[in-house]
Amino acid sequence: MDKILLTMNPEQVNMLVHGIKKYHYCRSICKRGNKKALIYAKYPTDRVVGECEIVDIIRNTPENIWKMTSCLSGLTKDKYDLFYKDCVQAIAYELKNLKLFKEPKKITEYSYSTIM
Repeated sequence: MDKILLTMNPEQVNMLVHGIKKYHYCRSICKRGNKKALIYAKYPTDRVVGECEIVDIIRNTPENIWKMTSCLSGLTKDKYDLFYKDCVQAIAYELKNLKLFKEPKKITEYSYSTIM
């Protein structure tokens, strides 16, 4: 099964682990009907740290996506607005069942369809 690669900073990964973050924002949607995602923690970790299920993909205006998902986004409104500056559409991946790997792995060890 193909998986997409969701990139986030280590702080966001920590929020996902502790249930503070449930949604991951992207500017574009993966073309395939992926149901699984690899979680890549950016610098300084620079490793794939786990995987999760994609429950839903919500597509709407940035304003509406914020209203629907902000309480479990792990972002401030200022950071959200900066991320979607000049965008007419926003994408929110709803995530669940995070499984962390015992040992984070290099990105080259995986096959994935799209980096988000």
